[in-house]
Amino acid sequence: MQLVFQNNFIVNEKISSTLISEKLLVDSPYVSIVITTYKRSHVLREAIDSALDQQDYNDYEVIVVDNESEVGTATEALLTRYSNENLFYYKNSENLGMVGNWNRGIQLARGKWITILHDDDLLHPQFLQKMIEYTKKEYDMIACETLVGDSLKIKDFLQKECFNQKSIRKLRSIEFIKGNMIPFPGVLFKKTVAMEIGGFPQEYYPISDHAFWAQCSELYCGGCVQLRLAFYRLSELNESKISQTRQKMIAMDIQLRKKFVETFKYNDMIKFFYYHTANRRCITSNKNKLDKRLFLDAIIKSSSSSMCKAIFYGIYCYSLSLLFIRQAIKCLIK
Repeated sequence: MQLVFQNNFIVNEKISSTLISEKLLVDSPYVSIVITTYKRSHVLREAIDSALDQQDYNDYEVIVVDNESEVGTATEALLTRYSNENLFYYKNSENLGMVGNWNRGIQLARGKWITILHDDDLLHPQFLQKMIEYTKKEYDMIACETLVGDSLKIKDFLQKECFNQKSIRKLRSIEFIKGNMIPFPGVLFKKTVAMEIGGFPQEYYPISDHAFWAQCSELYCGGCVQLRLAFYRLSELNESKISQTRQKMIAMDIQLRKKFVETFKYNDMIKFFYYHTANRRCITSNKNKLDKRLFLDAIIKSSSSSMCKAIFYGIYCYSLSLLFIRQAIKCLIK
């Protein structure tokens, strides 16, 4: 059994995207760098510049997909300043939402390989130069390490030389039980893979990327290069900083990882091992305990071995009894 997503490309098929230029779409490039944006021109410029300033590799295009349908915007004004023939700017006739815009970018991309950037993230100047060699091997999805920080760290990130580190490790879908092992940005994936899977699943928003990367790793060959070639900017503008979004992330995280346990093709003991390390993303200790109980319950129900079920059920009951004892002690103290 596998995770099954709907075809997310047909959800917004009636909403058009218009190319805002008179450029001719000639030969298809090998790589498409897709930048999705919405009303953040003040940071978008840095994202575009980092994409256009790739060193020692030229066979790529940069596509900006704008979710702001209004005309005469600050984003439009910014894009008119660029004359690069490899930069293409599209405007959606309606706001597709964050995940919908990722999928639209995949559809518009002409490259065999795609990488997606948020409008406030950046790529290292050597990103394509270092990553492209792995696209010639058996991999269908290739991630790099990502530096997470505020705007003050961007200059050092862009200027730091990346040495020839040849290390790459294969990604296993079971790892995604622990959490999202491939955070945006800095992932190259084949367009054919994204189309076959059905794109990023909107039903798992706001952790659609977690579900997408896990599905890619389950069905195809994924790897992670041990080089820090992408920058994820931390700011108050991050979607994940919004309290309501954060709470939904936690709820969807539990639901998704339970789904992994039920569908991934690994034996019960391996699933149980990953269960022990699967709760680091939860915010509060109470939520952590709840997550563990729900997660272990999913393992019990999906287990094919009666002995494993008995062992897991014993641990499940033991964890519940410890929780009740702690709560009783707290009540007595009060």
